[in-house]
Amino acid sequence: MICLLQMKCVFDEGADLCQRCKHTNKECVVEGRKPRQGPNKRELMMREIANKDQLIDSLLRQIHNPAMRTPINWPPSVPAPQQSTNPDRPPDRDVVAWIESINQHKPPTPTGSIDATNNAPGHTRATSEPFVSSNEHPDDDAVSFGESASNVRDKGERPRTPVELRQDSAELDDKLHSIPDGTSPVGLIAKLSLRANRDKRGSDAGNTGDAEEEDKWVGVGNMTYFEAGPSANPELRRMIIERQMPPEILTHGIIKPNEVEILFKIFFDQLNPFVTILDPHMHTPAFVFGRCPFLFTTICAISSRYYTKRPELYTIAMHFAKQSAATALIDGWKSVELVQAYILMSVYPVPARRWEEDRTWLYLGLAIRMATDLNLHLPWQGKATGEAHEREILNRTRTWLICFNLDRSGATQFGRPPTIREDYIVRKSNDWYKRSNYNLPFDIHLTGYTRLLRIVARFLASVYSDSNSPTALNKNADFLTLCTQTDEELTTFERETKEQFEKESDHNDIGVICSPFYRTILAW
Repeated sequence: MICLLQMKCVFDEGADLCQRCKHTNKECVVEGRKPRQGPNKRELMMREIANKDQLIDSLLRQIHNPAMRTPINWPPSVPAPQQSTNPDRPPDRDVVAWIESINQHKPPTPTGSIDATNNAPGHTRATSEPFVSSNEHPDDDAVSFGESASNVRDKGERPRTPVELRQDSAELDDKLHSIPDGTSPVGLIAKLSLRANRDKRGSDAGNTGDAEEEDKWVGVGNMTYFEAGPSANPELRRMIIERQMPPEILTHGIIKPNEVEILFKIFFDQLNPFVTILDPHMHTPAFVFGRCPFLFTTICAISSRYYTKRPELYTIAMHFAKQSAATALIDGWKSVELVQAYILMSVYPVPARRWEEDRTWLYLGLAIRMATDLNLHLPWQGKATGEAHEREILNRTRTWLICFNLDRSGATQFGRPPTIREDYIVRKSNDWYKRSNYNLPFDIHLTGYTRLLRIVARFLASVYSDSNSPTALNKNADFLTLCTQTDEELTTFERETKEQFEKESDHNDIGVICSPFYRTILAW
């Protein structure tokens, strides 16, 4: 009983009874510690509710402030990226229906494929034939598109199965247009490797054992290292994207399929005239969806800022665009569409609160590196096989000229060295806007802007021409003469450009009218 009253018990060594219970002949009972009283569940729940309310209020303030920077881990309610590729996750019925509709109802003019005939309906050439090489068999080092660049499909041909497409991809032109020139060490290795593979295929026809064994190797040890992969076939690439890697901004339900057309229209009406990077006849929602999920996400995201029906959409959509930018850098296929997506992220970024958060120059650098990796700086040689093929070629050249313009204008504004040299395409770009019947109306301003930046670049090169100076500033230069000569060049440029715009630009298009003024602002 004494132990029950929690009095201090003293035990002899080896004894089971305490001294008090032993003297009083009582049973010695040691009671365990009483259970502690738990915290008030109601108070705990109220604290959790208050914390969640604060989190919700904070997120709502960020959603309704499009100018606010998007945190990297925001919003926490957005499903993880892995969930979009979960095979057990049921696909959105609206998205599936939209994908089926764009596959069934394709425009009559081929936008994502190349007409195999040279005499496509409505295909006429300009007076100056831009895409015909004097050599019927161009050199292996020349940049060219075979069937590997676009899908060749006859008009009466049935749709091909994935197995047939995969076989077609393996039989395409082995020469990738992104392989370096044959005068470089890597280009020479690639040229010899492709030649050896062609000879080996001819001698080992039907023997697949060695090929399967060699396919386990990586790098240049793999016999198919320099050959075109599945992504070189646009039709096969589209099927892979639809089934395995559709844009998460669509699969997560951030935007609905019926809003895609609206956002693309906003882009081409309000944003594209100032950059002129995409061709509205070519870059339809269906085409972009099947070519590059990153570009699809970027177009929808930057256009959502001007989508008045859903003002909260912009911040969430740009979160997905930045996530796609990071994913595309470390995974996926290199393509012209990827370059265009990084350019759009550079020109239309999320407004940053601080300079250290700005990614404009970084996105542009990624676009330029990707463009040079794809050999966009090399002129295309060969003959266009149809309207779609010709638009693809114009798309490459246009993208490279925009890379040059943004690089030179950004370097001028930020006081940084330019990345792109004045190459052959840039030097011969004065009349590029009229070399094809499929040039865009905005191309005349693109080439004019290129000419203006070349004048500015020559002036800066003369001013910063002292190789012995830390800043390269030439203090001994004749600045009066330099300024006078540059002023004369600018005066001549202004006069000739005005005459050019008056004669050859479309005065009924408000975008064409405003484009040169916007470019002048960017230049200075």
